[in-house]
Amino acid sequence: MTDLHMNTNRLHPVLTGAALAVVAGALLACSPAEPETWQHGPPTVPGAWLERLNAAIDNADQVGPTTVIQRDDECTLLEPPIVGDARSRSFGAGVSTFADTGERYLCRFTEPSMTLIVGKTANESDLRDSALDRTDDDVSTHDVDGAEIAVRDHVYPNGRAEHTAELLAPERSAFVAITLSLDGDKIPDDWSAADTATTLGNLVRS
Repeated sequence: MTDLHMNTNRLHPVLTGAALAVVAGALLACSPAEPETWQHGPPTVPGAWLERLNAAIDNADQVGPTTVIQRDDECTLLEPPIVGDARSRSFGAGVSTFADTGERYLCRFTEPSMTLIVGKTANESDLRDSALDRTDDDVSTHDVDGAEIAVRDHVYPNGRAEHTAELLAPERSAFVAITLSLDGDKIPDDWSAADTATTLGNLVRS
């Protein structure tokens, strides 16, 4: 299967260049814990986030396969999450298309480098075709309070390491994902794919 990080038809592209979004991840804390405001039940794609995706698409000057991050745009999905002992900083937001029918809204944060993504496709088939391949050796699945979250644990040839976690809502042809950089001093050495899955589960219920 084509590497999802090299293919803009996938749910989570990594793009390069001064005007493009470098997809990274989102993290609640060094030890994932329930947020102070907690929605009980299995994690799922929040309906309010899909409404904000639609609004961002409608308000964008143009929408195409290249994600252009507007540095002055605040994330409309949530406040910058707490990362370790400090709150992360907003680094802009943007929209793009993917595959044949997909649309997505991305929020980028720093310290650590991270991106939160919510997206949708026209049908379930397009969603699954663009999702993480659960049979890949570097993809594991985790049960988070009754929801399956897939996590890709990837190390690039230059040594840069990252996790991509993905939660699908096939009945709504929607998904939410985070891609988290494991580099730097903000992520504990013993951080695991299960921790990233739990973080995503917490984010959507915060």
